[in-house]
Amino acid sequence: MKQQTCWTILRFFHYDDKLRIRESVIREDSLRDEELEGCKNVELAKDAIVYLEHLFNAYKNRGTQRLEESGMERIFATKEEGIPWRVRMETVYDNGVTFDGWLALWQKYFSHQPREAYESLLYIGYCGKMRDAVTVFPYKITDALKQSKRKVFNIYLVGLHGTEVIMDFIGAAGPRRSVVNYLSEVGKYLIVSIIKSSCFFSSLNTPSMTWMPCLGMIRPYRGATC
Repeated sequence: MKQQTCWTILRFFHYDDKLRIRESVIREDSLRDEELEGCKNVELAKDAIVYLEHLFNAYKNRGTQRLEESGMERIFATKEEGIPWRVRMETVYDNGVTFDGWLALWQKYFSHQPREAYESLLYIGYCGKMRDAVTVFPYKITDALKQSKRKVFNIYLVGLHGTEVIMDFIGAAGPRRSVVNYLSEVGKYLIVSIIKSSCFFSSLNTPSMTWMPCLGMIRPYRGATC
């Protein structure tokens, strides 16, 4: 293939001279920053779920029907940083993840870092607008009076004592300090983020410090023994 032909293809998929997707494409204005910052949560929409299901089926292990880390590496081969939720080259999803687990990782990614998650989605071949990829749940006073349609919920776990027991209890899997689990019985995704007590209390005195919208905060205490 001629060099000119290669660059023509790359230009078609919005790559610049440094082989990065153009910032104007990543920061496209179908969703404003104000909408993302002032919302209750950002969740995957059907359009993105269908595309992620296609990738899962293309790269999963045919024997186990799970997506192993080697398959994820192939999916993210076009992204310079590789697998976005890998922490210091460590993962705790041994033997791969199910399709629900694969979606759970993306749900957490979009819930915590929607712009960065959308960028990663573009690098692995998604061609839709951000508004097509996600559903944004704005704050509404009436939400307290009716059952929520959301599927993703955030919980902060303040303090390190007792966290291992709670993580084992919910059966969560994912990178350290922030885990996600799909609760098949209710069809919901639960994201639990661990915060050191010192960081939490110091942030209360920092006006510029903001928290992701969450279902609640839990502070484990050492129980009495007898």
